[in-house]
This record gives sequence, C-alpha cells and structure tokens, in this order.
Amino acid sequence: CKTREITRNHERLDEVYHPMGAPFPQEGAFFYHVKSHFGQATVRRARLGRNRARAKIDPIRGAFTESTWNLMQVVEADAYRVYELPRGYVEGSDLPPLVVVTKRDTASGKKTGIGFSQGSETGSAYRMATFCEAIGLEAFGLLFGLKIVSPGKGLSPVQITDRGPGATSSGIPRESSLLPISRELTPSHSGVSKALVETSNPKPATNDEAPSFVRSQLTVIQLVRREIFKLLEFNARTNVSSRIDPGLEHRVASLSPNGIWEALESVGRNDAIQVAFSDAVRACLEDVPATLSRAGIELAGRNYYSKAPEFQSALESVGGARELPVKAYVLTACVRHIWF
Repeated sequence: CKTREITRNHERLDEVYHPMGAPFPQEGAFFYHVKSHFGQATVRRARLGRNRARAKIDPIRGAFTESTWNLMQVVEADAYRVYELPRGYVEGSDLPPLVVVTKRDTASGKKTGIGFSQGSETGSAYRMATFCEAIGLEAFGLLFGLKIVSPGKGLSPVQITDRGPGATSSGIPRESSLLPISRELTPSHSGVSKALVETSNPKPATNDEAPSFVRSQLTVIQLVRREIFKLLEFNARTNVSSRIDPGLEHRVASLSPNGIWEALESVGRNDAIQVAFSDAVRACLEDVPATLSRAGIELAGRNYYSKAPEFQSALESVGGARELPVKAYVLTACVRHIWF
C-alpha cells in the first residue's frame, strides 16, 4: 500500500492505493493467506496470547496427575488472600489481610501443608507450610489448640511454585538436607502451569462496583483456625474420583483426597521424606532473640515455661538476677508455643 493526497469537494484527503493498480483483498482472503503462511497455531497465539490459547483452544495434552503415581511425588504450592480483614484483638480496628499458603499433593489431591502471613505473601509463610508438611496436620493443629485427625506427614522431593516469594531462598528450609531434590518455577502469569493448587484456591466473586472490602468479626487467630478447618473439609469432602487408579478401586473407601491417600498408603506408594520434629523446627521456623532467666524465657512481653528436664537444666544455669540472651524459634500466628 502507498498513500497520496487527493482533492475531493475542495478538501485535501489521504488516499491508500495499490502501486500496481490491483484490488485490495477481502478480510477473509487476507487472513486465509496469513494463516497459510504462519500456521493456525501461531496466529492463534499471537491474537489471544499464549496463556489464553493454551487454556481455551489448544488441544489438551493430558492431566498433571498422569505424571505422578505415588504420594508426595510432586507437590504444588501457592498463596491466596483472605477476602475479609481481621479484627484487632483489643481495639477492634481493621488489620492487614491474612495471606494463606497451601501445598497440594499431585497424586491424591490432598492439601498437605498450610502457612500464614499478614499483609503480603512472604517466604516465611511458605516455610511455615513446609513445617506443617514435615510434622503433619495433626501435630500442627495441636499448636493452635485444635484436635484433628489427618494422617500422613513428610516432605516431597519435588516442589512446584510460581516466581513469587516461594521461589526465593527465604521460602525453602535452611537445612541443606531438607531441600527439595528438584524445584520447578512456573512461567510468570501462567496459573495453568500449577493448575491443581490454583483450582483449589477460593475465588472471590467479582463485579463492576467500586473497590471494597469486608470487615470480619474474627481476630487473626480465629481466621487462622477457620482456614485450617477449610483445609480439612477440602481433604474430606472434595470429589476426586477421576484420580482413582483402576487397580486400587477396591481399596478406596471414599472418593475424597483422604480416601485416595489411605489407599495409596496401604500399598506403600509414598515418596514422603520423614523429618524429625526438632530438625523441622530448626530448618523452617524463624529464630528471634529472647531472654532466659530463672522465671523462664521472656519474648515479646510473654513468659514461656516448660517442665521438661532439659529446660529445667537451662534454668539452673542462670542463678540470682542474671539474664542470658538466647535465641528462640517461633511459629508465625502461634503465640502459645516457642522452641528453645
């Protein structure tokens, strides 16, 4: 195409013309030749974008679960933000939103770990979810005053995360022996690359109204407990019948992630790496400065005490009014327990 100036009705206009005098093609003919030259798939990705074309139009290449056959063989991790704002414990003001990190096993579909942070997604929340995996949901619930039944614990040798804080060094255990053998980072803005954990995240309803938020009547700790119960409900009630191995149908008691987990566990198909509780504490939790005295350990205005013989021996080492600076391991959102 070329342009030239013409005069029409005493007005100067720009006209597009063909240099050889040939007619311009129709829109259908134009796209026909474009698709013939570049290919249908290339044109589709250029017009819709790679992610939308992959999710909506491209042929399905198989489910993520087809590549795993054992428990904890591959685990996906992702974070979501709780829609309601927590209420301040004393003054009742609105606090920063609670961010929840969950980990989900690919083979069974069970959520195996949960972690928390406030305000924004952090690497410590991913370590907290790893700590939950290592000690198991039953022991993890006891730290928040919850008596629950959820068998299974251990770490996965393969972990999939996005390129957020979970992909940084602050999102993985500090001990080299507990690091995953393989870490996979999904492409940016590609939720389908870790579709299992993405589909299990709660999706808030959207509308065309002005931005708003919901004030919750629950405190941070109460919201944390509620999210733990939601995880347990997901594991017990979600229908994952498409994941059942035909050879294990007679062993599956329920069509939930817990039912598939128990069936695979009964035949030894579990790749989870078992970790001692003390090793999980040292590798995954935050260490903060504290003060040791005859009364116990003082941290953030609270005094912590234990009747364990090892702790009593530590108290005997500080006589009189002496105070000794020490380091204690703390679990975010858990104010009733520390480890020394």
